[in-house]
Amino acid sequence: MHQDTATVTELVTAMRSGALNLDAVLAALGKRAAVPDAEYRDGVATLSHLQRQQLLDDVTVTTLMHRLDALRNRTPPAPSPTAAPAAPPGDDDATVVMPRRPIAPIEDDITRVQPAQPLPGEVPSLTSLGLGTQTGVGTHTGTGTAGTASLSSWQHLAEAAGGDHASVGSLLKGRFLLERELGRGGMGVVYLARDERKVEARDRDPWLAVKVLSDEFRRHPDALVALQREARRSQKLAHDNIVRVYDFDKDRTLVFMTMEYIDGSDLKTLIREQAYHGMPLKQAWPLIDGMGRALIRAHAAGVVHSDFKPGNVMVTRDGVAKVFDFGIARAGKHAADVSGEQTVFDAATLGALTPAYASLEMIRGQAPTPADDLYALGCVYFELLTGKHPFDKLSAEVALRDGRRPPPVPGLTRRQYAALCAAVAFPAMHRLKRVDQLLDGLRQVPLRERALPMLGYGATALAVLGVGGWGASRYLHQRHLDEVIARFGAQDPQQYRNESQAMQALSSLSADDRRRVLMDRSDLIEDFLLRRLDALWNPANGRDDYRGALQVFALRDRLRLYSPSLDARRQAIEREKNERLNALDTTLNRQLDAGLLFRNQPDNALATLDQVRRIDPDSSLLRHSALEVRLDAAIAEAVAAGQLTTARTEVEQARAAFPESLRLQLRSAEVGVAEQQATRTPVAAAPRDADSARKALAADLANPGTDPAWRARIDAELAALPAAERSSQGTALAEAISAAVSVQSDPAQLAGAQALVDFGLGLVPQSASLLAQRTRLQTLEQQLEHALARESTEAELAGRIESLRRAAAANDLGKTGDALARIRTLQPTHPLLRSEGPQLLSQVYRNNAGDAFAQGRYAQAADLLAQGVQTLGQRPELRSARTRYAVVAAVMTAATLPASERQQLAQRLQELYRSDATALTQLETQMKAAGQLPEGSLSARLQRAPVGDAPASDSVPAGNTTDATAPTSTTKPPRSTSTAKPG
Repeated sequence: MHQDTATVTELVTAMRSGALNLDAVLAALGKRAAVPDAEYRDGVATLSHLQRQQLLDDVTVTTLMHRLDALRNRTPPAPSPTAAPAAPPGDDDATVVMPRRPIAPIEDDITRVQPAQPLPGEVPSLTSLGLGTQTGVGTHTGTGTAGTASLSSWQHLAEAAGGDHASVGSLLKGRFLLERELGRGGMGVVYLARDERKVEARDRDPWLAVKVLSDEFRRHPDALVALQREARRSQKLAHDNIVRVYDFDKDRTLVFMTMEYIDGSDLKTLIREQAYHGMPLKQAWPLIDGMGRALIRAHAAGVVHSDFKPGNVMVTRDGVAKVFDFGIARAGKHAADVSGEQTVFDAATLGALTPAYASLEMIRGQAPTPADDLYALGCVYFELLTGKHPFDKLSAEVALRDGRRPPPVPGLTRRQYAALCAAVAFPAMHRLKRVDQLLDGLRQVPLRERALPMLGYGATALAVLGVGGWGASRYLHQRHLDEVIARFGAQDPQQYRNESQAMQALSSLSADDRRRVLMDRSDLIEDFLLRRLDALWNPANGRDDYRGALQVFALRDRLRLYSPSLDARRQAIEREKNERLNALDTTLNRQLDAGLLFRNQPDNALATLDQVRRIDPDSSLLRHSALEVRLDAAIAEAVAAGQLTTARTEVEQARAAFPESLRLQLRSAEVGVAEQQATRTPVAAAPRDADSARKALAADLANPGTDPAWRARIDAELAALPAAERSSQGTALAEAISAAVSVQSDPAQLAGAQALVDFGLGLVPQSASLLAQRTRLQTLEQQLEHALARESTEAELAGRIESLRRAAAANDLGKTGDALARIRTLQPTHPLLRSEGPQLLSQVYRNNAGDAFAQGRYAQAADLLAQGVQTLGQRPELRSARTRYAVVAAVMTAATLPASERQQLAQRLQELYRSDATALTQLETQMKAAGQLPEGSLSARLQRAPVGDAPASDSVPAGNTTDATAPTSTTKPPRSTSTAKPG
């Protein structure tokens, strides 16, 4: 085979066999002036087949498709009045962006974009991007408002040459870190991203999805302007079955959208892996209903998706369908009458569609309507229920010409099948008009409704009775539904007392009724949940049932209720909880220092622990080692003073607070022994004679005990024996006690065992076995004391670490620094001192400085960061934030500076614009939003300063405002509209 004369199919086949590599194939194609249309179609078919068989990777196919399009379009074929035969359908269902001029059809699902201008170094061509699989993506994290640039700026961006590229590891807008690629689609590439602002704020869920638009899409005429408007519309499509769009923004020439991240897979993958032979209607119904509800919501808002397909539906791990890519859908023509805003381009301009799912009207360039989405939805339903596209992925135009009919669907009734077929009717006049008609047609009809028509005309009375019974049933059903809804109201006398009652009432409804209530009356349910939260959690008014608040949020999560208000309330409660626990931690330390420990004392530590337990039953404060040690010491003092009643009360209170404390368990045993010893020893009856004494002594020695009565009997029995015999019996007593004590190793029994040994040594002081047991028990006691001391140190360290984290979460600067210093004293080599600890203290310094800055105390903000640098050393984040704040503080008081210092300050400001432009412009944006910078920028503020010399000020000197050593750049600083916290 000669490469210069080989056909495209021959080149691809040679590459597949290993005879050529990709570079050689591209070089061979580069020598060709054009590719004939027939050869082009054969090549595309070959590439698609190899891609479906996973014999060629997507990148290779994309690259070759790109080159083939360029070669083919150098000699475009004349428009044909009739549609050409369709090529075999490809595996992925990618959006096709139709060109303005006709082309011969190729794969029905290859993504095509007509650029507005040629790529650098290329001739104008119709570029094919084999971007098939699109992955939707999730959290409730917002990033701003769509449309952060003017109309002209988007148009200028569309005209800009390329050069900026996003990839894994890129940081967009200084905020969104692209972690990994999730998928590629007709618009561009979707990444899993981490919001660095939320990471700094210790948000538990900083993840979101970022879709970076392709360069070709960016160059399309008016695409960016329209997409910006569509993103704004998409933000208003709040629904549980729609992926939320947060923002549409740009970074240099990169254009991107931020949206909810969904942990799951797309419907296309689910069908391929789990429904390749079809899915039963009952199993598929949650997906069918969810997709339908999403489109109903969009159509109600005047938005037509226009590119609905399995690849644009995500399925969560819980089986919830979520539709996305409304960003490239257009508001239908009917929406213009409502909004008064006509989109500058529509399907006819961009031509964004997927042939296999596009209606006949869309393919012919007519204005989009909800009926277009209905056709695509019907195709997807067929695919879900049978595993195959109803027309084998042929376009509607080709399927109509070939006389194709939808295939039978096993398990559907005649009524259901008729409704599904009506959804995919080719002419719009024969197609269903609304999605709810399709859902009603597919809905399972109860037996009662199916049996009603079979009553017959002859049994008129029975029919009337049946209708009356059915009507009564419907009335009772509606009455119950109205009652369930009404009880969420604040004024209803039967309003739900708690969330358990509310959930029980909702559970009494059918799945359809419950879903409608959540959709139609979500505002009423939201108000109820907010009232419940206020009743449970309001620390200022003594309401601190945090566990109860969590139950409310658990109900919200179970209902999957979309509510920004509840999101904000959850964040506020978490912040207030952290602040409350931090304050209680401080209170505990104060009470320890004052000796206010037990419940008989006012403002005592045990009462404070009760408050902690109500807020967070798992809080580490409930394992406060310092309090445990102080309680134990106080009880020991009471025992030593002979105040056994007080000691017993205190030890019971202490053990209730620390039920797993071994230290307090031992102290309780000690109190018990002391109580026994303090009890008046009963007088034992003297044996009648020596024989009786010997028998009684033998019985008692067989079962030694710590009971004072046992000791009294031993004394009486030994006294009744002859003096010569007492020595031998004393030895027996020592051996019996030693045998009983030798098996004791339970820490809680050590005090009793020691008392028993002491009793024996009192009678037989030279007993070797008793002396050995006393030594053993003392050794065990010392080991136990060392273990308790080590445990106390470890517990105190763990407590200090938790105290550090609580203080940092509450932005308590003094306490965070003290806790870090205490940890350094307890264990200078602890790993926390190398990473997390300094980072937390650094964040608290920056948060406090940010608060001062937001209040206009610029110099104080810079001073706080200077303290942070002095405490923690030259940490980059502290140093750069200090530099910014110091420059701002100097600019804001520049009117008091001499002209020479103002000139130096201007140089410093320009240097900072170049080296730290993003952060500095964010500060400017915040100041403008707060009305602190009416001039619009710091440079404008500085220019307004008096021209003549002014007396020197004792504000921050301009020469000391920066220690940044970042390399300078000649790029003008970008303007940002972010409202993020500074620093």
